[in-house]
Amino acid sequence: MNGNRIAGIDPASVADAAIVAKWFGRPPPHFQRYAIRRYGLDRLAVADVGCAYGSALQHFGPGSYGVELNPEAAAWARAHGLDVHCGDMERIAAPAVDAVWCCDVFEHVDSPHLFLRAIARILRAEGLAFITVPLMSPLRRLAPRQRHLRGWAAADHVNFFTPATLRATIAYAGFEISEMTMGKGRFLDTVGMWAAPECVVVARKIAGWDYARKSSRCLTHGRKAMPLRDIGYADPPPG
Repeated sequence: MNGNRIAGIDPASVADAAIVAKWFGRPPPHFQRYAIRRYGLDRLAVADVGCAYGSALQHFGPGSYGVELNPEAAAWARAHGLDVHCGDMERIAAPAVDAVWCCDVFEHVDSPHLFLRAIARILRAEGLAFITVPLMSPLRRLAPRQRHLRGWAAADHVNFFTPATLRATIAYAGFEISEMTMGKGRFLDTVGMWAAPECVVVARKIAGWDYARKSSRCLTHGRKAMPLRDIGYADPPPG
């Protein structure tokens, strides 16, 4: 038992009933069940980044908590017994954990790289990051009106990934890719990546990772890595 169990639900509250039905009334997605089973997330301290109302927390181990940007969702979760921090992952002070779970968030963030470095900051040495995103289907041009091929194109998404660009984005932020899977087995994963692609990338934090010597961060501030927003990238280019 990890202590993250919802409590204090008001049977007469329409709002509580709607939230519980939508977020807590169904089993976790197959790739989360796969990750729990294969990596023992039910025994590890996990930070669920972008946790919404905190429904996934009940499946993780002792010391797990959520991080949520929406103050209403975070307040509801805390009021009902869940450990949820409200704030921006890149700025919040959060305890160290064994793993980070990030489901359907990565496609919404302003800077995937800075977001990944914030995840690395709270991960213990060689901790694991689990990142799920909808991928751009290779079949999207053949059947442009098929909704299940266009999950990546939702209006509120600001980042778009193929399997190759997702792997590279994560690896270049100081992680070693362990696997990219839908949690359905090798054959169904291969078919699924083409037909209705949404996957989880499992990546291990590289201890002692730093930027290359010629990177802008190192050239501008010596060997100390600085956030991009602190080295003038918001300024217009010269001339």
